[in-house]
Amino acid sequence: MPLRSSLLVAVLATALTSCQRPPTPPPPASLPVLRDARVEVLRLQPVPITLQAAGTVAPRRRSVLSARVTAHVTQVLVREGDRVRQGALLASLDERDARVALARADAGLALARASLAEARASAKVAERAHAAAAAALSLATASFERQQALRGNRATTPQEFDEASSRLTSAAAEEQRATASIGAAAAREAQALAMIAEADAQADAARTTLEHCSVLAPYDAIVTARAVDPGALASTGTPLVTVEEERYWLEAAVPVSAMSAVAPGAAVLVSIDALGVTTRAPVAEANPAASGSSHTFLARVSLDGVAGVRTGMYGTAAVEIGRRPGLLLPGAAVLSRGQLERVFVVDDTGIARARLIRTAAAAPGLSEVLTGLSEGESIVTSGAAGAADPCRIEGAR
Repeated sequence: MPLRSSLLVAVLATALTSCQRPPTPPPPASLPVLRDARVEVLRLQPVPITLQAAGTVAPRRRSVLSARVTAHVTQVLVREGDRVRQGALLASLDERDARVALARADAGLALARASLAEARASAKVAERAHAAAAAALSLATASFERQQALRGNRATTPQEFDEASSRLTSAAAEEQRATASIGAAAAREAQALAMIAEADAQADAARTTLEHCSVLAPYDAIVTARAVDPGALASTGTPLVTVEEERYWLEAAVPVSAMSAVAPGAAVLVSIDALGVTTRAPVAEANPAASGSSHTFLARVSLDGVAGVRTGMYGTAAVEIGRRPGLLLPGAAVLSRGQLERVFVVDDTGIARARLIRTAAAAPGLSEVLTGLSEGESIVTSGAAGAADPCRIEGAR
């Protein structure tokens, strides 16, 4: 074989041998050092089995304030997004007709009260007249009886007897007239009382109508809709302003199979996509009646501790329906770059090397290992953000 060919074969053989031999790892003493990192051994832990229930954010109270009288809108003082306090004036309707009705009712009430006073005064006069007539009748009766006794003894004249009889008849008639006057005064008093009651009712109705001309906030709220502008004619039932209380809950449709896990007071994991928020929140209400078509029931999860929520936002409630064993990592242990996730695994010699893994969210601050790690392996759970691959662990906590 020529010399040049032999040399070429020798070089190729040497290169092939070097490619097949694994690279020699650098000595541990020459590796970069990662100090004061936290190292933990992976152990199986109970992992919640969750059921995702989709829902939307809704206010606890929402009120469509409508016109309760027919009148023109004179002013609307709020717009969408305004925050109002309970009792604040939101809109006004033309109250002139209501004020005229109230003035008419007040005048009728005053007239009725005057009639009542007059009737009661007449009743007192009639009572005094009746008392005088009754006394005169008693005297006339006694005089007639005396004349009647004297007549039997023939001790009086026919003229005296006739005069006593005439006085008795006149006194009786006067007493009857006085009694009738009392009855008439009582009737006038009853009529005046009825007029007062009617005028009072009319005044109350006018005052109520006047109150309905002012649309007030029923509670502290935010305005979500303004349906009219000044000048519009509002009839009874016409929507004017819509307000809602700034306390919200997530209304989620939960399968009937999870009903026992979503009792009022139970804590569930709520996520609001638009805010990027995930938190634990208590169930405020659970409708015991399930839908026959979807086999779900409505659960309302309180969002009092979540800032920025608004009506209509999409969210999910993770309902825990059981537990299973799994490997859990603190969120700080997983280093992400794009779609790749990795952790630093520490071997028995204290050398940490990066390893690609896949995880899934398990709970706030915790991720479940899906692939890439096994029980009993040691990983760096904090302090590895700037670590080299590989590196030497010193002073691990």
